Amino acid sequence: RSLLSLLFLLSSFGLLAQLDTAFYLPPIPEWLDQNQEITLSTPFPDAEVVVFNSDSSYFQTVNLLQGIPQTLLLSTQVTNLWSTYGAISLTKAHQPMTRTALFVRSNRDIMVTQRINHVYNQDLVTGKGTRALGTAFLAGNQTKIVAANPAPEPAMGFISVVATEPNTNVVITLPPGVLNTAGANQMTVVLQAWQSYTTTIAENYQFAGASITANKPIAVTTGGNHYKQNSGAPSQDGGFDQLVPEDLLGEEYMVARGIAPTGLDYLVLIPTVDSTEIKINGIVQGYWDRAVPATLTFAGNQNNVGDLAHVEASSPLYCFHVTTGSNQFQPELGMSLVPPIGCTGSRAVYATRMSGLNTH
Repeated sequence: RSLLSLLFLLSSFGLLAQLDTAFYLPPIPEWLDQNQEITLSTPFPDAEVVVFNSDSSYFQTVNLLQGIPQTLLLSTQVTNLWSTYGAISLTKAHQPMTRTALFVRSNRDIMVTQRINHVYNQDLVTGKGTRALGTAFLAGNQTKIVAANPAPEPAMGFISVVATEPNTNVVITLPPGVLNTAGANQMTVVLQAWQSYTTTIAENYQFAGASITANKPIAVTTGGNHYKQNSGAPSQDGGFDQLVPEDLLGEEYMVARGIAPTGLDYLVLIPTVDSTEIKINGIVQGYWDRAVPATLTFAGNQNNVGDLAHVEASSPLYCFHVTTGSNQFQPELGMSLVPPIGCTGSRAVYATRMSGLNTH
């Protein structure tokens, strides 16, 4: 019976690895007039989906049809939260919060994308489902920051977590010399089930390599908005994504570059072990210690779309890809956590196009 169960589990990976039936979405820091969208889709026959927060003050039921995405818009400021559901007001950072995080449940495997929909923002978060739950993470973020005028709204990075069990102890440790906007380098907080905590970091700090640990499973979303870039005009966004825990990382990645016209298309690699050797396309780039980010830039040429970078490391590491889909003077960037080669064994990848964007 155990062997049959194992065989069934292994055979299901190729079908289910891209999708899940439960998702945990920590809140995203909210700027002026920001809207959020939750897009649901499934390649399978119809699904019954509920999206809710901890006390069900937000509760939506969606009958999802095969191959037809549906989007939930969150645009109303909630009394006493000063933000929409799924978000957190900047004034509410650095403290445990209830009702801010969102959760998704479905009776069939689905995909979930969280989107910031704003005149200055079009950032996306790919929901990682139950694979987002863990007890040890390293954060990635935009690292190419230079002197420039900031965007018309607050520019900052963030780390946001949500707990799934009572009495969850969470410790967030920023790299040496980096402080959050409350002036702390390390934060310790006790969360109850479904509570969240968000810390914000000023944009002039490169906090790639920050450590997030917990004694019980949590989900983590991290990154930044309105970061200043090394080319073009101000108010370009560095993007953010949901993390997977360290134990799901790999040692080999394949990355297809975007269409950045300048050197804005790059990788942020964060090792989990000291003295990790990193190769790109077979060429040794150097050795990095745990939590020390390696930033590797692609040559800027939008005619090289599709150029591949084969990343190999001697130990597991995080691989973040920062890229832009525009050659205009204020490109909007995105940041995605790249899955390692062989992480799912999947032979099918499903994608959902978001409305209003010129790229996927």
